Amino acid sequence: MFGGGHSKCPVVEMKAFVVAAILLASVCLAHSTCFDSVTCLDKCYYIRHEAFIRAGCCLKNVPDDIPIQAKLIRLEHNDIADIASGAFECLSASTHLNVSHNKLTIIKRGYFRGLMSLLFLNMNENQIFHIENGAWEGVVGLRHIELTGNKLMSLMPNYFKNLSSIEVLHLTKNRIFVIWELSRTEQLIGLSLPENNIAKYQGTTYWDLLSCTNLSLANNKFKSVRRGMFHGLSSLINLFLRKNRISQIEYQGWTGLNTLEYLDLSLNKLTKLKVRGFVALVSLHQLDLRDNCISVIQSGAFCGLNELKSLQLSDNKLFTLHSNTFDGLQHLEELSILENPITKLNPETLRHLPRPIALGLSWSREPSFWWECDTLCWLKSEEQAGYVTWLRKGSVIMKPSCNSSVQWEEVMCELSFGLPLYQSM
Repeated sequence: MFGGGHSKCPVVEMKAFVVAAILLASVCLAHSTCFDSVTCLDKCYYIRHEAFIRAGCCLKNVPDDIPIQAKLIRLEHNDIADIASGAFECLSASTHLNVSHNKLTIIKRGYFRGLMSLLFLNMNENQIFHIENGAWEGVVGLRHIELTGNKLMSLMPNYFKNLSSIEVLHLTKNRIFVIWELSRTEQLIGLSLPENNIAKYQGTTYWDLLSCTNLSLANNKFKSVRRGMFHGLSSLINLFLRKNRISQIEYQGWTGLNTLEYLDLSLNKLTKLKVRGFVALVSLHQLDLRDNCISVIQSGAFCGLNELKSLQLSDNKLFTLHSNTFDGLQHLEELSILENPITKLNPETLRHLPRPIALGLSWSREPSFWWECDTLCWLKSEEQAGYVTWLRKGSVIMKPSCNSSVQWEEVMCELSFGLPLYQSM
């Protein structure tokens, strides 16, 4: 089985011809946005009959001369508004179909009949607002669907029903405002729903996605994290809630996310982190809370985050960090509090955090973010001993910006007295 006479792995060969076909299509599109028929036939036809490419040809319909052995079919940037019944009837070898940037409005039942080997479907940038019941008949092996930039208003229960092999579903930049249900998609690993208008779920049990590891709900209109909101996502690893309107996290709002490792809550409207607000996230490694309005962190707010390694609190409104603010973060490796109006940092605040630890403090020209470095001799001592290192923001090292026009490198502490001496330049 493994010692045959083939010189190339079939998977590698398949990838090579797909890349070649993509390059050819790019060259063709660079010449004109709409070819005449001769140019289409001569320059954008197919490679070894395995890739059929008619991109930017002003086609109104699916061509009837697609070779039956074609594996890759590219019909993007045309004027196709409907797909005739049986248009793909004899194309059982096709694995990739691209009909993006056309004028399709409905995914109708029977559109893909005959594409029994189809793995990847790209329907980005059409005008699709509805998916008929039974639209996916015949494509039982379909693994990846791209529907970015369409006009879907909601996720109805039947929209992706019976896609038992689907692994990745992209629905970015639609008009979805409510999610009803996603069921019978047992193999779904990645679901992308950013840049929609989603504010709520309809019904009680929504996520029947026991294999899903990546979920993006970024740039929507959620105002809170409600209890049971993520029920049925027991394998989730990465959750993106960036750029919503979240101002509240209900008690046990994260219930069921025992496997979650990365949580992005940046660019929301949180003002307070309440006690035990993240208690269910027992596997979390990274928590991003940048660009909120957090001014209060209650004692025990991070209780239960025993595996957390990175905590991002930059660009908030923290004036004070108390001695028990970071209790329970016994495995923390990185802590960023850039661009907060904090000027003093008590050694008791970091006392229970592990060492070494990488810190990000404000490096800023804004006086309200300058530190009173004459109170940070303890931190200077830890830096010199190698217990504290510094995070970077681009090319800038995130050391404290000191008041009195003194740079952190100039701060010299007489450790026996605990007083700073500034080295003149």
